[in-house]
Formats: sequence, structure tokens, C-alpha cells
Amino acid sequence: GTKIPGAEVAVDGEPRGATGARGEPVSCGLRAGEHSIEARHLLCPEGMRIPFEVQSSATCAVQLKMSMKRLRFICVASGGPHGDIADLWLVGGRTADCRFGR
Repeated sequence: GTKIPGAEVAVDGEPRGATGARGEPVSCGLRAGEHSIEARHLLCPEGMRIPFEVQSSATCAVQLKMSMKRLRFICVASGGPHGDIADLWLVGGRTADCRFGR
């Protein structure tokens, strides 16, 4: 998968930060037990949430994977002197909620 920069991350409902400019992970310390992680991004505005379990004080990693099926390319005509210019947008979530413009 591809790392996504700027994804807002929360653990157990508590904001923990955002992934870095190159998709670097968010680190946090947690007690052993069951938790949930949630991530939000412009490509996934409704967010994704999964449960996970920390079994010991050792370092563990949790990855969220977003299905590519949710992404859409939308072509929006933007004019030009001959009406031949368009913008191509990559959007996630419901396309009906998108607002295009300059």
C-alpha cells in the first residue's frame, strides 16, 4: 500500500496527531488491552476505524488500509479560450458532497 500524508489519527477517541509529509506514522504509548484506532483524511472524510489489541509493553504497529474502490476521478471543465481546459480531481467518499472550483 501507499502511505498517506496528513491523515489525522485518534486512538480510543483521543487525537494523537497526523501522519507526516511522507506518510510517517503517528506514535503513542498505550496500556495493554483492547483499543480502537481511527484515521480521517480528505480522501476518506468519514474516517476509518478498526479495533486492535496491545498484548504487552513491546512496540506494535497497526495499519489501516483504504480500499481503492472508494476513489473516483472527476473531470471538471474549467473553460479556457477554446473551452478545452479541464481539471482532473481525485476524490474519496461521496462525490455528491464535493465542491469544485477555484
